[in-house]
Amino acid sequence: MAGLALATLTAAVASAGAEPATTAAGFALHGGGYLQPQVRLRADDPVAAGDEDGLLLRRARVLGRGERTVGRLAVTARIEADLAPDVRLLDASVAAGACLIGGGAWQVEVGRFRVPVSRQALLPEDQLGFVDKPELASLAPARQVGAMATIVVPNAPMARLSAGLWNGDGADQSGDLAAHRLVAGRFEVRAVGADAALAEGALGAGYLWIGASLARGRRALGDGREVATTLGADLAFAAGPLWGTAEYLQVDHGAVTSVQPAFRANGVVAQVGGRLPLAVAGRLELALRFEEIDRNDTVPILDRGDPAQSLRYYTGGASWYLAGHALKLQLSASHIVEVEDRTADGARAAYHNDTVLMQVTAGGER
Repeated sequence: MAGLALATLTAAVASAGAEPATTAAGFALHGGGYLQPQVRLRADDPVAAGDEDGLLLRRARVLGRGERTVGRLAVTARIEADLAPDVRLLDASVAAGACLIGGGAWQVEVGRFRVPVSRQALLPEDQLGFVDKPELASLAPARQVGAMATIVVPNAPMARLSAGLWNGDGADQSGDLAAHRLVAGRFEVRAVGADAALAEGALGAGYLWIGASLARGRRALGDGREVATTLGADLAFAAGPLWGTAEYLQVDHGAVTSVQPAFRANGVVAQVGGRLPLAVAGRLELALRFEEIDRNDTVPILDRGDPAQSLRYYTGGASWYLAGHALKLQLSASHIVEVEDRTADGARAAYHNDTVLMQVTAGGER
C-alpha cells in the first residue's frame, strides 16, 4: 500500500504545472502534490510525553482539480488527500461561480473543505514561511462537510465575504445538523495584491490583506451539548524582500455540564521575515516568530506536558527557496516557555521542550 501510494504521488507531482493532458466529461484535469520529509529534535524530559526525536514523512499530499466553463459559469471540482502515515481524504468539493459587474464575482462551494476561520488555518501546508504552522491554527475549526458562498464586492473588488454552514465536526461525515452545526464567515480587505496567492513569504508581488473571522458551533458531548464561539482577526503583508503576519484568535466554550465549566481558549502570533541579498542559487530568507497559546483559561493542568498547558514560543527560521514553495529547504528552532508553570496541586510544571525542525518540501505548483 505504501509503495502504491508513493508511486501515485510521484506521478501526480511529475504532472503538476503541466498543461492538462486529459479531459473527462468536458473537465480539463490537473494533477499535483508534494512531499515533506522532516527531522525533529526536541530537548528530552523524563516526565513529559511526546518529546522523542525522529525522522518522519510529515506529509505526502495528492492534489487534483477539474475545471469546466458552461456559458458564463465556471465549475471547479477539487480533491486533496494525504498518503502518510495513512491514506485519508482531506478535501473534496465542487464550486461554481461567475463574474459580476464592477470587478465583482460570486462562488458557491459544496463538499468537504477548510472552514474560513483564521488565515493560519486556511494556509496550505506547503506554502508556509516556517516549517509548521503556529499552535494558534489548531484552535480553528477543522476541515468539515458543508456549503459556503463567497462574494467579491462589485465596484470594491478588494473586499470579499465568505459565509456558510458546516456539519460542526470534522470527523463526522453524516451531516447531522441536529447534533452538530457550525455557522462561520470571514471578511477580507485585500488592499494590495487582491489576486496574490494565499501563501507566506516575499516570493512574488506585494500584498496587504486584513481579515476577520466569526464562527458559532454546537456539538453533542456525552449527555450535554457544547456551544463554542470563535472570533479572530489577522493581517498579512509583503513588500519587496520583507513579509509579515499577525493574528489573534479566541474560542469561548460554553458550559456543557456542571462538572465541565465554561472556558476560553486563545492564541496570538506575530511573525516577520526577510530575503537576504545573497548571490546564491534560489532565495535565502530568515524569519522570526512570537506566539502564545492558552487552551483553557479556567481548568488548571494536572501535570507538566499537559495538552492544555499554556505555552509561549520564540522561534527563528530559515528558508532556502530553490523553486519557490515547490522546492525548498527549511529550518526552525523554538525556545518554549511554560506560561502555566504550576499544576493544579501547586507542583512545578516547567520542563525541557525546546525544539528544532528541519524539512524539505518537494512538489508541483498548485
